[in-house]
Amino acid sequence: MPRGFIPPAKVEEKEYKLGSLGGPVLQPNGHGWEQFLPPAENQDLNAIDPCDCVSFGSSHQTSTMMNRLFGVKDTYSERFLAIGSHTRPPGVDPQTVYEFERKSGFIPDASLPFSPDINTLEKYYSPDPLTPDLLAQGQNWLSQYSFQHQWVASGSTVDPLVLANELQYGVLAGAVYAWAFDDEKQLYVRPPGAQDCHWVTIFDYEPNVCFYIFDSYENNIKKLDWLFGFSYVKRVLIAKVDNSLTPAKKNAILAWLAAAAQWCYQVIVALKSNPDAPVVPSVPPPPDSIPPEIPSMIPVSNFAAAIQDYEGYVPSSRSYRNCNPGNLRFTELTSQLGATGKDADGFCIFPTYQVGLAALCKFIVLAKSDKLKEYHNCTIKSFFQAYAPSGDRNDPLAYAAYVALKIGAKVDDMLKNILV
Repeated sequence: MPRGFIPPAKVEEKEYKLGSLGGPVLQPNGHGWEQFLPPAENQDLNAIDPCDCVSFGSSHQTSTMMNRLFGVKDTYSERFLAIGSHTRPPGVDPQTVYEFERKSGFIPDASLPFSPDINTLEKYYSPDPLTPDLLAQGQNWLSQYSFQHQWVASGSTVDPLVLANELQYGVLAGAVYAWAFDDEKQLYVRPPGAQDCHWVTIFDYEPNVCFYIFDSYENNIKKLDWLFGFSYVKRVLIAKVDNSLTPAKKNAILAWLAAAAQWCYQVIVALKSNPDAPVVPSVPPPPDSIPPEIPSMIPVSNFAAAIQDYEGYVPSSRSYRNCNPGNLRFTELTSQLGATGKDADGFCIFPTYQVGLAALCKFIVLAKSDKLKEYHNCTIKSFFQAYAPSGDRNDPLAYAAYVALKIGAKVDDMLKNILV
């Protein structure tokens, strides 16, 4: 039995990255996606099966969307996604893969192919960790495109009509039982009680008859019974990064720069007068009309802004609920920096976003000034090895590559030499 999909232990609100469902209709009535599918790719080549169907299904989903939206017919490396998301047999939770994609992007298949010489699992899942060059390629993709994802179904069987409607907005990917074929119906079906074990791309349907899926095993296009029963389904939103500035946006940026300069001045004055006291800036954060990426343009806070971005500071996320944009852990130090408590997982709760952001900025300054034992003489890379250790299911090298790209630095640059 093909394996690779592991159901998430739970689905939190923070995992809904797109907001409400909907969006521009790309394929009226949800038909016509087949012309945008990538070439068939199988995950069981060279007498091995890495159980990385989630990487294949999500990669095919993204390739299809890129072809439909931008005419880009690239295929992407599933090995990059599988290694970066720490996939290993018997599989992985899709949320882990999609979050890696959101933070680390995609690279061309040619950069890390499933070539004939990749004939052992050890070879397939290497290099681990991913090299800085490969991570830089992923960040280059993210510099051109934004990637977001959302559950359409996350544990409860979804109405087939809902899936058919969602196909108007984008090709989907979902979990299935693989495989049981009904000779009378000439369709793949789910036997009673059979559990999901595989992840595929869903691209078309015949009302009340079947869904069409694009698979990473032989007979790549399969027809699944209309009542197959999908319980875990993802959709994605991909957009080009807009680096242009309209006059209105320029004026908004200038206004916020003035407010930010005032904010920074007050932070510096407060730190000089009492370095051990929490800093509570009096200048409010940017208004909603200012794009969220603007803070990364302010030299004094670009490092913190990149951390906030990587952590996914969005409404209903843990960091948002806790007013903790850096997802700082609760310690004696962070208590001194203004944390008023901690949540069930040990992350700080701050009274306001301003206090949480100020704590993050102060924490970075302390690390930069070599005043934190775990961050002695650190580079960007070693900073994140301590800040987001792999033992907590983080990828510190990917984190460092993301932040370094955002601030125009390299992962091996010394933190003390960077304007944070």
